[in-house]
Amino acid sequence: LFFSSMVDQPKATLNRTKLTADWLGTQLDDEGQFTAFNYVEGYNPSYYARIAWAMAAAELIKYSRPRTKTKTLIKKIAEMQNENFSFSSWGFYPDEPGLTHTIAYTLRGLWECGEILNDRKLKKKVRLSMNRLSEEITEHGAVAASYDQKWKGDYSYICATGNAQLALLYLILYERSGAKQNLEHVELLLRPLLAKQNKILLNKGAIPSSIPMKGKYQRFKYTNWTQKFFCDALLKLLQLAS
Repeated sequence: LFFSSMVDQPKATLNRTKLTADWLGTQLDDEGQFTAFNYVEGYNPSYYARIAWAMAAAELIKYSRPRTKTKTLIKKIAEMQNENFSFSSWGFYPDEPGLTHTIAYTLRGLWECGEILNDRKLKKKVRLSMNRLSEEITEHGAVAASYDQKWKGDYSYICATGNAQLALLYLILYERSGAKQNLEHVELLLRPLLAKQNKILLNKGAIPSSIPMKGKYQRFKYTNWTQKFFCDALLKLLQLAS
């Protein structure tokens, strides 16, 4: 779990975690919508599942269970899944395709919420979306940087951050189920990141957020969260291999 290691941290760190979770809860209305401080005003995207995961995990520590508003948020996001297993509002802006980065936020967040709530139906939704993504990868032999709600992809570049996140989620699904089909696309997701990892001089070891670097996501940048998710994926690979 996202905050499982927090129980071993100093009391001050735990208190800050609880305070943050409580503050986030005050921003939620009874319908499971954030009423302020949204990235886009008035827009509650499905990738807020990543926030729901953190809230549920923190509340599990403080209250022994996620609170009602948090569960309402999770339920509302789960209901945003379309019949073709995409999600509405999974992009940074309304009516825009979702980057693999925000798609992974949506699916990983819901998966971890399903783990916390012991909700098999919630986890099944994630598996169905990941299976649908696998079909797209198999058909095109590549991973798009973004997908709209009809699974039409932008293959002009790679969102390296999202590739790392999706590789990690495939590995987690394999770890939980033992289903080897979840390993099918991990190499394809990680190979371009390894190929473009900077080998010399400034930013040695870093991976650009878009491949090629002129891609639309964080153009010409090495963002710290790209490196974070890449390390997460490699650590999970090492764990599974041990």
